Amino acid sequence: MEPGLRRIESRYDLQYVRIGLFNTRNFKSFRSFVELDSLGIVTHGDWNLIPDYLMASADATIKVERVPQKKAGPKFNIDQRGNDRTITFLTSGVFESRALICGRVATVLSDSFATELYQSVVRELMRGFKKLSPYMVGPEALELLDQGIRLTPSVKFSSEMDLARRRPEKD
Repeated sequence: MEPGLRRIESRYDLQYVRIGLFNTRNFKSFRSFVELDSLGIVTHGDWNLIPDYLMASADATIKVERVPQKKAGPKFNIDQRGNDRTITFLTSGVFESRALICGRVATVLSDSFATELYQSVVRELMRGFKKLSPYMVGPEALELLDQGIRLTPSVKFSSEMDLARRRPEKD
């Protein structure tokens, strides 16, 4: 993943901003993927609990939405709504040496920059990937799979839900 992200950052001046609902309007913008906490190793065994990031042009103004709460003060939401020219980036990573939690690159936007950035990131990150079932899987993930490491969105899921190589059918 790192070589692909380095190639992307050599072509685009980017920022990464964590997506989510926060207690404060203030947020940190990371200028490189190397600053992200969750690259390669994750502390949660469920992709819903792994930090998800907006990837945006470094000069983009990130909009933060105030979300009133019934109890206590407001929360502040950061996501793609109102943040044109962004894509979302959820890093994959190994959890407790027993599972590779899957990642994702996506966008809900159709503006030209978001489309171009999405296509570039997918092209760079998926170099050398192989089709496994309906998914594309990188060489490192395939090595982990061959070593018996689960490929899954959540360790709480049954192993029957894991991504696996097809076994030849017996006659």
